[in-house]
Amino acid sequence: MLVGNHKWHLDADVIIVGYGCAGAVAAITAHDAGANVIILEKQPAASHISNTYMSGGGFICPTDIRGATRFMNAINRWKTD
Repeated sequence: MLVGNHKWHLDADVIIVGYGCAGAVAAITAHDAGANVIILEKQPAASHISNTYMSGGGFICPTDIRGATRFMNAINRWKTD
């Protein structure tokens, strides 16, 4: 829902646009580093569906880049950079 003629003013060190997994991690990281954070999300809270949810909630955070590349190639059947 678009907001009409409402004016608001908030101050923040970091503004997060989109509250999916990446937005959540960015917001938490910035907050933990001492930043004042604002999160902007266009989807209503009651029906919020992030890309992470749509992908089955999966993500990888590899420390073994070669192993992660082999894994991604195996599950996607295409080459990754």
